[in-house]
Amino acid sequence: MKTSCVLASVVLCAGAAFAQTPAEPPISPRIRLGPLGLSPRVGLTNLGIDTNVFNEIENPKHDFTATLSPHTDFWLRLGMARVSGSATFDYVYFGHYSSERAVNTYDQLRVAVPLRRVVPYATASIVNARERSGYDLDARVRRSEGAIGLGVDIRAGSKVTLDLSGSRTNVAFDAHEVVFGSRLSDALDRTAYGVRAAMRYRLTPLTTVVIEAEAQGDRFQVSPLRDADNLRIMPGVELDPFAVISGSARVGFRQYDARSVGTPSFRGLAAAADLSYTLRGTTRFSFHAERDLSYSFEVEEPYFLQTGVSGTVTRKIGPQWDVQTTAAWFRLGYRHTGLPAIVAGRTDGVRTVGAGVGRSVGPRTRLGVNVGHDTRWSDRSSREYRGLRLNTSVTYGS
Repeated sequence: MKTSCVLASVVLCAGAAFAQTPAEPPISPRIRLGPLGLSPRVGLTNLGIDTNVFNEIENPKHDFTATLSPHTDFWLRLGMARVSGSATFDYVYFGHYSSERAVNTYDQLRVAVPLRRVVPYATASIVNARERSGYDLDARVRRSEGAIGLGVDIRAGSKVTLDLSGSRTNVAFDAHEVVFGSRLSDALDRTAYGVRAAMRYRLTPLTTVVIEAEAQGDRFQVSPLRDADNLRIMPGVELDPFAVISGSARVGFRQYDARSVGTPSFRGLAAAADLSYTLRGTTRFSFHAERDLSYSFEVEEPYFLQTGVSGTVTRKIGPQWDVQTTAAWFRLGYRHTGLPAIVAGRTDGVRTVGAGVGRSVGPRTRLGVNVGHDTRWSDRSSREYRGLRLNTSVTYGS
């Protein structure tokens, strides 16, 4: 269901099902219970046919599938403290292949205490999901991820703010999950310790210049040869939703220092952008770009450089109808142990094209029909696949 993932990340600007915690409530939450504000929504998505359930190149399997996703954002005042968060529950259904059915939960919490010039805060998040967690790991596997963080926002002037924070994240895969002969818990279970500093300068009411630096150490429980220290320095801009072009864009430096002598290190360009532009109130262009490192489950290829772009064009047709086209292209450049960083390893690519039509049937309800085709090519034939997905969706409250 790569097409659905791309549509969600580009159209909803949520990247994964794990959205950013809503720190500030809207002017009018949909439900108010004293100091508690709630904004629930629910979606029935991917309702249709998947022609390649397991992403196989030979003898692909097809099945009927659907995903039910209730979600709630919440805000609460407790004296001086401000509590915000979100909770998402996904039920993923497959008609014939019951092994692919899953119940997934994604929860986030943020507690902040606004003072005169400083805002100390604490964050926590928990993921428990059986899903495809990226282009490298195509199988649906059970993963749990928990993170805690402490930080402080500092108002250093009328236009300058600082954000200093530290975090600890634990990633664990089910011990029974094996993909292409690799036990995922052995290859990917890890703990990450990070510190982050960001400075924002409000250049105009709609434009903020930001420079962010982050250092992180990854320590693997079973495979210490994968241990690494990471550094990112990412300057960029953040554009207000009311600006002509909204979203954010950052381009900077990425450093990966492997602690094992046999694993090549990396130093190079990193980028992340999510931008939107609406033409004459009827046509919306959404653009996503990224370039960064990710860990692989492959024993001899511990990480890869993922570079890609995706975009969506949504055109309103009258007050209720809209049509949409989507395209995405990603390249995965793997780094092989024992080879220097300048020597190219295995290269995979993923391409997605799709189209859809939607209709609003109320102020907060939308019906949609989408079709998408996914193709993956690789230096290793066992990793190639192609598939067509045809599905409908119903969302309420968005």
